[in-house]
Amino acid sequence: MRFEDSETQIKKAAPRYLRRAHAAGAVSVTLEDVIAELNLAWVIASQKFNPNLGVPFAAYLARGMMNHANRFIDEQIGHSINAYSLDEGGSDDEGSERHEWLVADMGQRQDEALEDKQMYERAMSELSVPAAQFVELLLNPPPALYEELDAINARTAHARSRGIATQSPKTITGNLVLDLMGVERAERNRIYAEVKALGVTLQSEITQQ
Repeated sequence: MRFEDSETQIKKAAPRYLRRAHAAGAVSVTLEDVIAELNLAWVIASQKFNPNLGVPFAAYLARGMMNHANRFIDEQIGHSINAYSLDEGGSDDEGSERHEWLVADMGQRQDEALEDKQMYERAMSELSVPAAQFVELLLNPPPALYEELDAINARTAHARSRGIATQSPKTITGNLVLDLMGVERAERNRIYAEVKALGVTLQSEITQQ
């Protein structure tokens, strides 16, 4: 994956996070600061992205940017609050205004969390039962999946100890989930296509926000 392919997505998202930072009271944050943080989020996302999960990278990056930007804003709010507490010239009106900024930001995050939840629920409702089960198992793997992953890795280690070259998944993959579900190859292709099509639709909605 290339950074250039995500540059437009990053530049579109940056002003929104800048407004959130300013609303939260981190008024010293600049657009360049936000873009630098989102670029760092891209680096992290590109290193951790697993294409086998069937999620478009743009959607994965959008979630990563949101988490990274929220942490960055939280840190800047902390710096601002500490600086304010050391400023003996701060008036009660300024403290009240800062409190209003923080409350407004908390409300905005709650609204976004609700939007994410509603988008997820709508997406799941549009999937067939097998595809919805597949997504749910990927997002919330049960203990049985981790046990199967451990068993596969144990078999792989045993084979390698005998000089047999083999590989095993490092994380829970789509194929591992489908194995546990007992899905045949033809049905697997249909589920992958269904989830991918819906992922593209959702990503279109995310980038337009």
